[in-house]
Amino acid sequence: MIQDVLQHLPKSPKDPQDLGRTLDTLEELLLKSLYLTGEMSGNQLSKSLKISVPIINKVLKLLADEELLTVVGAATKSGIDLGGDFTYALYAKGIEKAKNVLDRNQYLGVAPVTFEEYQNVTREYMKATATNPEFRVTPEKVKEVFSRRIGYQELNHVIGQAAASRQSIFLYGGAGNGKTDLSFQIVHLLPPILLPYAVEVNKQILKVFDESIQTPLAEYQTLRGYDPRWQVCQAPMVTVGGEMVLSDLDVKYDDKFKAFRPPPQVLANGGVFLIDDFGRQQCRTDEIFNRLIVPLENHIDFMVVAGSRLTVMTDEVIIFSSNLSLKDIMDPAFLRRIPYKVVMRDPTMDEYAAIWNLVLGRMNLKDKPDVLPYLLSKYSGDQRPFKASQPRDLLRLVRNKLYYYNAMERPISREDIDEAYATYFPKDIVY
Repeated sequence: MIQDVLQHLPKSPKDPQDLGRTLDTLEELLLKSLYLTGEMSGNQLSKSLKISVPIINKVLKLLADEELLTVVGAATKSGIDLGGDFTYALYAKGIEKAKNVLDRNQYLGVAPVTFEEYQNVTREYMKATATNPEFRVTPEKVKEVFSRRIGYQELNHVIGQAAASRQSIFLYGGAGNGKTDLSFQIVHLLPPILLPYAVEVNKQILKVFDESIQTPLAEYQTLRGYDPRWQVCQAPMVTVGGEMVLSDLDVKYDDKFKAFRPPPQVLANGGVFLIDDFGRQQCRTDEIFNRLIVPLENHIDFMVVAGSRLTVMTDEVIIFSSNLSLKDIMDPAFLRRIPYKVVMRDPTMDEYAAIWNLVLGRMNLKDKPDVLPYLLSKYSGDQRPFKASQPRDLLRLVRNKLYYYNAMERPISREDIDEAYATYFPKDIVY
């Protein structure tokens, strides 16, 4: 599988001219780095910008010829040996230019690739993985990934088909039955993605890699000969919830990175984009759906960055998840555009018991033989429906009590269950 990925990963540039129009951006990044840090070696600059030392040396030589920088402590400019171990600092002329650059663009980080390279590599890689048997979503792979889930196995074939075809899914049903957890499992069915750290658009930076979203795969981190400005990552899982507003689906400037950020439907390319608690956003559901029509139907989207309207791939599984009534939040015309509607039912008593025992083991807790039957009888007496999340939530309360009283070795008793049950479930409210 590694070789199947590597044949699409860009090779390291050999010469400054291989950088294309981002060469100017590299020069500016070198000036900004030296201005903000004071002094840096060629090796340090190479590591922070992820550009090879030979290219860094050649560009530093060009900047030295323009009398923008010098080797610290060098006697004469003609004696400069621009090796990676030398330390550089800016002349007054270089400081002035760096200030001008910072006024226009404050980004400081990994050198960008061109937008064209970003899209060309992404397009060819996605096309190749779609036909490569190594990356196919098969019934066997779905069964393996979802074997960790208790119950709901009847959903496997539907979820597998949606993931294989990158089609949208509407997950609905009562709260607490694992809709979000199921969405997170889907990314494990999908192949790795290739991702640049940053992309240059009209002298502005689009920050594509975010360690809070993308997870680099360790087996690709020590390879030589490939462009280090690219990462091989696990298929991403990008989530928005009730806090989302419509403008979140457009490009925004991120003050943390001092760069523009793609919207979530673009960051999720190759993975899963989950709109959780659908219907509770701070905008109408039809507005959200209208905004996502093109990504849903054509697997592309449009972004406006630095005055340019760009077409980008969004080859992902988009999931709408809600515990609200479908007829209350979605027009039938929109529902017809989402091919897979999947209901997350309440677990059966046997599934509830299995979840209880699984969570019990994970929390290193023990219970007396009569505890689970006693809990199930309380549900029956209250005519309370089972929810997949409830064993975890109740056992957390029990564990917290045992920890508080330094009694973690004691088996769970009926009294512990009574206290956790009364705390978790408000009186006279059934949910």
